[in-house]
Amino acid sequence: MAYADPQPHTCKRIAGVTGVALVHVVLAAGLAVGLTVKVFTPEPEPRVRTTDVRLDPPPPDPKPTDTPPDTTQVVESTPVAPTPPFEITQIAEFETVTELAPLDEVIRVVPPVDTTPLAPLTPQFDAHGPLPTNGPAGWITNNEYPTRSLMREQEGTASYALEVDARGEVQGCRITSSTGHRLLDQATCRWVERRAEFDPGINARGEPVGGTYSGTVTWTIPDDR
Repeated sequence: MAYADPQPHTCKRIAGVTGVALVHVVLAAGLAVGLTVKVFTPEPEPRVRTTDVRLDPPPPDPKPTDTPPDTTQVVESTPVAPTPPFEITQIAEFETVTELAPLDEVIRVVPPVDTTPLAPLTPQFDAHGPLPTNGPAGWITNNEYPTRSLMREQEGTASYALEVDARGEVQGCRITSSTGHRLLDQATCRWVERRAEFDPGINARGEPVGGTYSGTVTWTIPDDR
């Protein structure tokens, strides 16, 4: 039993010695590697100077292109006048001679300028007096014969004159030749003034004007009274 006890201690001692040896081996290997490794320090880039910059030379000028020759052909032609439809047998020759009169003679023949204003031109019309628009024969009939004149068998011809204004309206009547009977003369103007209608007269400028219209009335007793 005394022999068996020291064996475990021997195994532990051997294990410890082996571990220490391994540590030394590792340290030695690391030291050797460290001595062989060199620290790399990058070199600084060189500074660029303006004199060191190289510029590319400019491109060469383009070569001139050759202009193609003008191949257009110029055709010379001589104009030919067309043949006239007729033949000219003779050409008349005229000679124009212009003679200028002296300036003083030209001035003497110039007439003086008339500065009188011209009268305005107006159209001309045929002037006439008033014209009836209804027939004078219907102004007085046998129905207007005065009763007392019929009883007294009064007859006669009366001439009258009517005054007509610029509107064609009758403004008055007068007997220019009497029948010889007052009742017949009064009846003549009374019925003519009441029934006569007119267009006014016009003057030479075409303007409406008043005037006088003359007529006659013959009073005759009817057979069937």
